[in-house]
Amino acid sequence: MPPQFKIHKSYIFYLSALIIAGVTIFAHQLISQPVLDHGDHGLNLYAFEQAANGKIVYKDFWWPFGPLGPYYYGFFMKLFDHNIKSVLLGQILLKLTSGILLFYNLSLFFKTRSAFLGTLFFWIFFKDFFYTYNHSLAFPLIFLSMTGLFQYIKTTGKAQYNKLIIFISCFLISLVRINIGIALLLGYFFILCLIDFLLKKKNSYYLTDMTITTMYTNKDLQSRVNIADNSGIK
Repeated sequence: MPPQFKIHKSYIFYLSALIIAGVTIFAHQLISQPVLDHGDHGLNLYAFEQAANGKIVYKDFWWPFGPLGPYYYGFFMKLFDHNIKSVLLGQILLKLTSGILLFYNLSLFFKTRSAFLGTLFFWIFFKDFFYTYNHSLAFPLIFLSMTGLFQYIKTTGKAQYNKLIIFISCFLISLVRINIGIALLLGYFFILCLIDFLLKKKNSYYLTDMTITTMYTNKDLQSRVNIADNSGIK
């Protein structure tokens, strides 16, 4: 956590209220599956159950994406029960984690109240993949990579460990979908090089502009991935 960021009582209050609101928003999804596609959802559930039974992805069963999804959801099947509710619980936790990370990221640059409202807006109008559970794993990891970047900017490059957060996040994203992980890694590499160059120039104005640009770039990338997936490109 950057030294400029301090936890106040209001932050704890809004964070607690946010968690309660998030659980309320997504609770109904634990007992509701409006769309069930026998192709993608069926394949997902089969792969998750195989992983829960100790099978090895790619070796014992076919899987078109990165290996992280089957083992993540398989863990919930192993922990609770071999049914769709266990998978939905795992997916809801991913959405809640994404929102909490977004709240923290927004709190670095905006007032806590604004961060709270921004996260609520994100949750209420959450655009998820309607045909697969796998890709939901990428959301919290993308926000985690943004956390590393924003903290690096906030500390003016002094906290080098944030680079490690970014690269680990990109690596884990590539275990969900390798094309997203590689695209983000290349983008962050360019951004970090540019930030380091600007820090040498000690030009804080451009750093602020870079922060805003990065937030819109990541949102645009997420939108493009959604469009590509919804059009059947995998």
